[in-house]
Amino acid sequence: MKPTRWLLGISVLANALMLALYLGVDKHASDRALPVATAASATPPRMGDPNLPALAPAEMKTALLQAGLPEEVVQAVIRGKIWSRHDQRRAELMRKAASSKPWWEYAGAADRRYGLFSAEERSELRHLEAEARAQTLAVLGTSAMDPFGVIAAKFQFLGAEKAVRLDNIMQDYSALLQELNTESGGLLTPENGQRRAAMLEEQQKDLAALLTPEELETFTLRLSPVARSLRPSVIAFEPSDEEYRLIFDAHQKLEKRFPSALTPAGLTVGRSLSDAPDLVEALRAKLGDTRYGDWSTAGQKHTQLLAARASDLGLDSSAVRDLSSLLTRSAAESWRIASDGSIDAAKKRAALTALAADLRQGVKTRMGQEQASTFLADVPWVGRLSSGVGVQLQGDSITYRDVATNVERRSMPRMPASGASPVQTKKGP
Repeated sequence: MKPTRWLLGISVLANALMLALYLGVDKHASDRALPVATAASATPPRMGDPNLPALAPAEMKTALLQAGLPEEVVQAVIRGKIWSRHDQRRAELMRKAASSKPWWEYAGAADRRYGLFSAEERSELRHLEAEARAQTLAVLGTSAMDPFGVIAAKFQFLGAEKAVRLDNIMQDYSALLQELNTESGGLLTPENGQRRAAMLEEQQKDLAALLTPEELETFTLRLSPVARSLRPSVIAFEPSDEEYRLIFDAHQKLEKRFPSALTPAGLTVGRSLSDAPDLVEALRAKLGDTRYGDWSTAGQKHTQLLAARASDLGLDSSAVRDLSSLLTRSAAESWRIASDGSIDAAKKRAALTALAADLRQGVKTRMGQEQASTFLADVPWVGRLSSGVGVQLQGDSITYRDVATNVERRSMPRMPASGASPVQTKKGP
């Protein structure tokens, strides 16, 4: 690069930095509403003009571009101006919370987006955020809202602008639903259930207003809450389009019967398909016994882990199926041993320990020592076998049976059908 071009580049960047710093010291930005964008002045302000920070974002963008600043620098400055009210207000509230709450409450909640703020403060920040997103889209366009193409990739069936608008709708309602979850502590009471249903109904109206019927159908199949809940199993199952629609329809009916709730951590929890035997039998009849069995296996956590990590572990689809089958068979054998009334507890423990050793060796043979150890650490029931505990896998739930006490305990990642805590029962020998 020639020295003159190098110096020019340094000069432009220095001017941009000075302008950004100058805008940043506007002490009244948090107390003043952003001006509404109007047509640019016939004689736009120049760099260093004291009136420049007071311009509406659209006017300022025009002025900066006419001053010769690179477009990416202009976008960064304008985006900072648009978001300044939200960012400054959030910073004020963070300082207030940090000075008024004990460290243990602050340390735990600071990781959550608005976890330290009151309901009124959260509402204020959500409003400022929605306002800033809308103005960013209006002034800077879709490239500023999705500079890396993440939103466009997520909504591949839409054009870039419509994808960003859809993402805005999803963020708005996600914030509202999270607020309801925060208020309720994750408990789906009848009143909260009605409020949640009303929010989802309004969301559906907004989606229908933005999307065509075909686009809305595609969105529902790919990105609705039901679709997201199915994704880990779908990755492992690899269904045809027809199979996926059958599975989706069954779980959509399940969701209508038993609406999901959110935990305080923001995780969706709902009922298992096993809570609706009629839906299970209907799906089995449509898929056939073999493919329904494959779908049930895909719902088990170890199968989902294998499918999700297949590329990292160097496994093809056949290897994933073989390993999943090995784990499933081992679990079934452990349950048979634990339930066998003809042998005593000591012999059961010895048999389970031997089974666990064979299982670990089988996994290591297929994926290597280091990768096997990492993978098995995320399948906790394997470690229970050596402790004299048999396991029974039933979809996404696991039942443990301790051979020393004959006590069964069911672990359910999803919400129990009765709403109760995991069940413990005493079984006979």
